[in-house]
Amino acid sequence: MERKQDVAIDLGRETVSLQKETLNEVKGITSLQRETLDEVKGITSLQRETLALQKETLDEVKGIASLQKETRDEVKGVRQDLSKTLTQEIAEMREELKEIRSALIQAGIMKLAHS
Repeated sequence: MERKQDVAIDLGRETVSLQKETLNEVKGITSLQRETLDEVKGITSLQRETLALQKETLDEVKGIASLQKETRDEVKGVRQDLSKTLTQEIAEMREELKEIRSALIQAGIMKLAHS
């Protein structure tokens, strides 16, 4: 009977020892899980920052595109205005040249050209 008790005690000790080892392993796993969770939280935070920066960049790009369109439209307008002005000025100069030519012909300074 004593022998059986000694065996039972030894088995109990082994069981306690194994449970301590298991507990230490579980603690180690729990610690690793905490570290992993902290890393995931850090990554999530970085992803949020990245998304915020991407949104900000997109807003800037939209603003630049809008300014480019405005600039293009302004340049188009300037070209059209300049074209109209130059066309009108050339027409006026041609008319003045005709008048000068007519006046020179009437004054006898210039002969009528046959063309």
